[in-house]
Amino acid sequence: MESKKIINALKDNHLDFVSLVKKVQESSDEVEKKLHELENQGVVLFNGKEYALLKDYDLFLGTIVLRKKNFAFVRIPHLEKDYRLSGTYLKGLIGGDRIYVNLGKDNETCYFGGFYSRKSKIVGTLVKKPRKGFYLSSPDIDEAGVRVKFSNDPLDFDAEDGDMVCASIDDYNESEIFCTVLKLLVKKTEVGSDISRIILTEEAPLSFEEDVIDEANKIPQSLSEIDYQGREDFRDHLIVTIDGQDALDFDDAVEIKRVLNGYEIGVHIADVSNYVKPGSPIDLSAYERGTSIYVADRVVPMLPTQLSNGICSLNPDVDRLVMSVIMNVDKYGNVFKTRFSKGVIRSKARLTYNQVNDLFSGKDVDLPQDVKDMLFVMKEATSFIRKKRERNGALELDSTEIKFTLDENNNPINIEKREQKEGEKLIEDLMIIANVAVATRFTDLGLSTLYRIHEDPPSMKLENLKAFLVRAKLIDNFPRTITPYALSSWLKSIEDLRMRAIVSGQLLRSLAKARYSEENVGHFGLSEEDYLHFTSPIRRYPDLIVHRLLKEHVIDGKAMPKDIDEYLSIAGDHLSATERRAQKIERTVDDLLSCK
Repeated sequence: MESKKIINALKDNHLDFVSLVKKVQESSDEVEKKLHELENQGVVLFNGKEYALLKDYDLFLGTIVLRKKNFAFVRIPHLEKDYRLSGTYLKGLIGGDRIYVNLGKDNETCYFGGFYSRKSKIVGTLVKKPRKGFYLSSPDIDEAGVRVKFSNDPLDFDAEDGDMVCASIDDYNESEIFCTVLKLLVKKTEVGSDISRIILTEEAPLSFEEDVIDEANKIPQSLSEIDYQGREDFRDHLIVTIDGQDALDFDDAVEIKRVLNGYEIGVHIADVSNYVKPGSPIDLSAYERGTSIYVADRVVPMLPTQLSNGICSLNPDVDRLVMSVIMNVDKYGNVFKTRFSKGVIRSKARLTYNQVNDLFSGKDVDLPQDVKDMLFVMKEATSFIRKKRERNGALELDSTEIKFTLDENNNPINIEKREQKEGEKLIEDLMIIANVAVATRFTDLGLSTLYRIHEDPPSMKLENLKAFLVRAKLIDNFPRTITPYALSSWLKSIEDLRMRAIVSGQLLRSLAKARYSEENVGHFGLSEEDYLHFTSPIRRYPDLIVHRLLKEHVIDGKAMPKDIDEYLSIAGDHLSATERRAQKIERTVDDLLSCK
């Protein structure tokens, strides 16, 4: 059943359940299931008697993302900022609660409109008080004026003061939450426990459930005869992977050759969709995680290592299944011909960015001559691709990445800035044109997919940027019409490189956040009309969705399900949220180690 039927039935109508079932002429079970989904999405509201569209009440369904003593901040999907909530209705609310709010006219505040739901579990740190036993400390409740009462004894789990646990929320009132300890998560004395705390506080999982591990253990680690059927054989091609020195999984491999009018470029991406089937334990787990998380001492992977480092990783000298994009590119950087294929490859070499950068800088690098020759052709082709992006006005903003070296006790002993050199830029250029090629094909065919969109800068953020530029005495040449090309040209006009870097950082903060959506509004930062994520399905679930759609509906030509846009809308919101969570964790860990 499509959601549109219920939404249309409730337009300008408030209906009880029986009346709604009659109006949409569907089974009561189907209507009940769809109503639950629409309530959870913040589209439909049940007022205790009748169902109505949330917008009829000028309400939004949001989540409390920060809880302080006298105020909270509420996040609403699709809206760029968080809204401040204060007043007597705060009493009893904790972080993670989903509530209905009205937005204030000042675009800063919101007002409580009703309670929707509370999460079923809470993660926190045990604190033991003399003669009073344990209580739970968590950012969600520390300043909320509520107290946790345990129905069982944390000592049954060998938990001690300072350990981190997960507890179920069984019941609650305005002043108390009744919980049952489910699991000891992190011992205070463990090496790396401070980083584990950051990960768990943001409710990201540290380990896989048993059913996920069981399924992963059953996946073969080599190809069988049936795997080769219906696939294009690229195994005799000179194909390589290029990644960082410490990379453990390789989900993209590349090749290039000169042809008439330019170059033929092959971008081969691990066919994760061959192994991760919709609805399977691995798939459900990957969807909830949304993305892999990379912090200084570990990777919190989206997929079990049997996939990420095993059968899906494009390791050298072994056969691997791929989804391939073959593009013809001219000497102006234009992609003028594209085809897609289900393929099989055998990577000839696992290269590192350091090797490629050393080669391009004239150093003696121990690589086969044919690989060296191909890399120089690749460098030549990507220089044209990059120049075309620059002509289009793609923004080049300074975004510093840092790398920590840790000792055996997880203490940082060195910190260095990661520079993006020719090898890194080369791979970035190839991945971008592959992502654009896939997005363009979906758009041209009128087929639904999950785009990676980046909307125009919000007006309020631009005003803040302009205020900064006034103080910096750089406002005079700031473009009146905001386009990627205008901003890029203006940024390059700042001659003082140090000031340009500072302004670049300010500009970066003034842009909208990129997100996933079924609606294609283009990518402002890259100055592309069509863009999505296709090239990293081992570490990003949106890429896996795109792979499935490309395989089934572009290559195999199957008809799309009627409710695909609804699925993509829900998935886009969820996966955008998991990406923000991963970014917050990574930045918090960087801050922690930088302070150390």
